Parts: sequence; C-alpha cells; structure tokens
Amino acid sequence: MNRVKKTSLFALVLLSIATVFSGLMERENPDLKNNWSTEVEQILSTFDANYVYPETAGDMRSIIQKKLATGEYHNVDSLVALLLELQADLREISHDGHLSLHQK
Repeated sequence: MNRVKKTSLFALVLLSIATVFSGLMERENPDLKNNWSTEVEQILSTFDANYVYPETAGDMRSIIQKKLATGEYHNVDSLVALLLELQADLREISHDGHLSLHQK
C-alpha cells in the first residue's frame, strides 16, 4: 500500500474516531463510572470499519473486549482516563505508535 493511501486511510480513521468521541462527550451521565461497554464498543467498531489492517483491528477488538469483561477498565472514572488507557492498550496490541485517541 503506498504512503499516500496509508495516510488517507489513517486520516479517515482519525476522523471517524473523532466523530464517535464528539457524540460521547455530549452524553452527560453522572453514572458513567464503571460502565464503559458502550463507549468501548463504539471505538472498536470504528477500528473494525476503518483500520488499515483488518486482522489487527480484530486482534484489538478481541483483547480489549477481554480486558473489559474482566473489569480492567472498572475503576476508570472519566472519558479522558478511558481514552488514555485504551490508547496505550491499542498501541501495545497493534504496535502502531501513530494510533491516538483524542477527546474532541
């Protein structure tokens, strides 16, 4: 895959993720703590649909879902903290230092 195509796909993924996060930020709910399954699923779905390496997206989904199911994100108390933890986990799984999650 040439560099321009990779860059374009990467920009598309970032745009898609930013769109998901903007919707999450509009959701005002004081009971968000410990209930991140919807947010994590939206993020993983964005990677499923847009990440340049589909097999890696599948690996990311599988590992993050296991971490979610075992309560690894249970004590996360804000969306910013969730994004930081997920970003670190997704980078570790994908070995993609360019992968970033940002709050819009």
